[in-house]
Amino acid sequence: MSEKTPQDVNRIQEEAQKQDLEAQKAQEVVEDAISKMTPQRQYEKEKEQNKR
Repeated sequence: MSEKTPQDVNRIQEEAQKQDLEAQKAQEVVEDAISKMTPQRQYEKEKEQNKR
């Protein structure tokens, strides 16, 4: 393995933090979408049960 200079370390660390932030935003979007889907699923379940 090659030695990393302090600049390399800082650049890698900044890149990792940026990726972490993007992943966190993506997680929030997914959770928001799931929370909005839940009532629709519940409605579909109730509708299905009412048919019987």
